[in-house]
Amino acid sequence: MNIVAKDWDSLATPAVNAASSAISEAIIERDPKTGSILRVVENRPNKRPNPLNDPLNELSDSDPEEWEGFDNIPAVGSGPQTEVLSRFENLAASGVRTAPRKQSQREQEWIRKLVEKYGDDYGKMFRDAKLNPMQQSEGDIKRRVLKWKRMQENTS
Repeated sequence: MNIVAKDWDSLATPAVNAASSAISEAIIERDPKTGSILRVVENRPNKRPNPLNDPLNELSDSDPEEWEGFDNIPAVGSGPQTEVLSRFENLAASGVRTAPRKQSQREQEWIRKLVEKYGDDYGKMFRDAKLNPMQQSEGDIKRRVLKWKRMQENTS
């Protein structure tokens, strides 16, 4: 039994003549009354090739004529003052801080178990995969243990 190969692939797209698909920009001059084209002032090829006719290809983050830099951002306090903005500025200037985070009951139990097993050896606490399943770092565990010890002193 002979199997004849097909001449075409059902998923293949037909080739497009490169000359006919070249996208170019032109600056044209129109008649202000009729709107008809008077002349083509400039004809230049597109900056980037776009063989798939992707409309997003024309957009670019690095166009120098569009990027104005950070110099045009107004300085703080130079814009219109709204009630909400003035409240936030007053709150920031007052220096009032929120209450520090407290250790939960579960976190206290976890720290207590670590301290009972290892004392002050934070390296061993760090390497214990069963008591430290979230792999808290030595420094983080030390900070939590010191906070837990201060709480224990205050409650005694």
